[in-house]
Amino acid sequence: MWRHYLYGTKCVVFTDHKSLQHILDQKELNMRQRRWLELLSDYDYEIRYHPKIATYVSKCLTCAKVKIEYQKSSGLLVQPEIPQWKWENITMDFVTKLPKTAAGQDTIWVIVDRLTKSAHFLPMREDDTLEKLTRQYLKEVVSRHGVPLSIISDRNGKFTSHFWKSLNKELGTRLDMSTAYHPETDSQSERTIQTLEDMLRAYVLDFGKGVSVNHLSAGLRLEIDSSLAQRSSTRQLRK
Repeated sequence: MWRHYLYGTKCVVFTDHKSLQHILDQKELNMRQRRWLELLSDYDYEIRYHPKIATYVSKCLTCAKVKIEYQKSSGLLVQPEIPQWKWENITMDFVTKLPKTAAGQDTIWVIVDRLTKSAHFLPMREDDTLEKLTRQYLKEVVSRHGVPLSIISDRNGKFTSHFWKSLNKELGTRLDMSTAYHPETDSQSERTIQTLEDMLRAYVLDFGKGVSVNHLSAGLRLEIDSSLAQRSSTRQLRK
C-alpha cells in the first residue's frame, strides 16, 4: 500500500544497527541481508544509523514495566488435575464451518475423555439451540458414561450461557473454562480436533466431492476408528 509513494523519490531508511549502514558496501551477505537488498532494490534510498532509536525503544520497555495495571493479576497457570476414572473429566469444543450436509449440519461437537482419550464426534448445526445440544449431550454422553465431575472448554457463548451453567450445577459438574490468553488449558480437545481434521482431509482425498454430503457420517466412523486406535495403543503399552 505504501510502496508507490516511494517510487521516483529519494528516501532514507533509519536503523539502530550500526553495521547495517555499510550493508551496501559488504562483499559477503547472508540470506536475510540479500532479501532486504532485493526488497529495497526498486527504490532510491540511503541507510542511516540513528542511535536514538535504541534509546527510545529502551524507554518504552521501562515505561511498560512501571505503568499502572488496571486489571487483576491472572495468577499462576494451574495444570488440570489427573483424572482417576474414565469419563469423569472431559473436554469439549466445536469444529465449525464445515461443508453442509443435506440435513444442514455443518458442525461437529467434539467431546473427549481426558483419561482414555476416547471421543464422541456429534454432528450438529452451528445455530442449533442449547436445549437441542443438551438433549444430545445427555443422550450420547451422560446416558453412556454417567455425569462427569468436570468439563474443560473454551468460552464459547453456548458454554458460558446461564442455561448451561445452571444445568451442570444441578448435575454436580464443575465447569473449567480456558481464558482468551491461555487457550492451552483446553489442549486435549484441540489435539483431538487436529486429528479429526487430518482424518477428514484424508477422507476428502479418497472420496473427493462426496465429502460435502457425507463428511459427518464419516465423522461417526472416525469415532469408531479413533477408539480402536486408542485401545490398540493402550494394549501395546500394557505389553
